[in-house]
Amino acid sequence: DADDTEDSINRIRFRQETIYGKDMTLENIDKVQGVIIRLRKNENTEKSRNELIAMLEELLRKESAEVKKKRLADDYGLVMNIDTVRRINVMCNLSQVVLEQGYEQGVEHGIERGIQQGISMGELKGKVIARFEDGMPIEEIAQKSHVSVDEVTEILKEKKLITE
Repeated sequence: DADDTEDSINRIRFRQETIYGKDMTLENIDKVQGVIIRLRKNENTEKSRNELIAMLEELLRKESAEVKKKRLADDYGLVMNIDTVRRINVMCNLSQVVLEQGYEQGVEHGIERGIQQGISMGELKGKVIARFEDGMPIEEIAQKSHVSVDEVTEILKEKKLITE
């Protein structure tokens, strides 16, 4: 989710602190941690200065698994044994799933916006007709509705309120 220049790796971990009462020691608290790796969105940006991020960006590119394997071997010295190839294939499939999910979300978002715009257009049509029926001139209706005179005229023709 990072911009073109904002790749990063962040570690999140627990730290023990006694606020009240007897101090106690939790031996393995330092082992409870997580890592967030932020990758850049644009595939055409220059290679990351961080080798792990650069490898991950290579893995998630929109290219065939064979091209990715060759680049990982050539550019990063990754040894392509059976286990590595299997894991890369899993990651390549994961990147395809991520792309498909992004596409589906984009389609859903587009449908939602279309519905909202349809509702807005319906509301606009109602306001245009009400203003026209109140005797307001088409030019004034267009100005108050923030649309062109042609759009107002089309709405009024559609509703058979004018015949021009």
